[in-house]
Amino acid sequence: MNMLFEECRIALGKDFQLIAKEKEEFIFKQLDEYLTCYGTVDWSKLTTHEYVEISDLIQSNNLINGSDVYVVADTSDVPVFESKLNTVLSNFADVTALSCKVFIFNQSFIIQEQFPSSTIKVGYKV
Repeated sequence: MNMLFEECRIALGKDFQLIAKEKEEFIFKQLDEYLTCYGTVDWSKLTTHEYVEISDLIQSNNLINGSDVYVVADTSDVPVFESKLNTVLSNFADVTALSCKVFIFNQSFIIQEQFPSSTIKVGYKV
């Protein structure tokens, strides 16, 4: 298994939950609602906020920190998993190290680190 994934799993601790294969289709359908046909987030359909540091996002209180989020990395050797938003944000470096493109989302919002600037962008469904 991917070493970065194992480090991420350990960092997320008890809030880490692997997603069963039969639930993945449902999660990918939710993710597709945010994406263009090119696999990038369609930020034009969302109300967005950008943060320079993860601490700025955590302090903003614009998100429901106890909510569950799915994490999908754009690489086949990292399985889809679920965790608590506050745990993911507290371990943001471990989560975003999984791939160049990592989607953190639920039914209400999506979070993605922007490259090469490392700005954290949040998009809310309108």
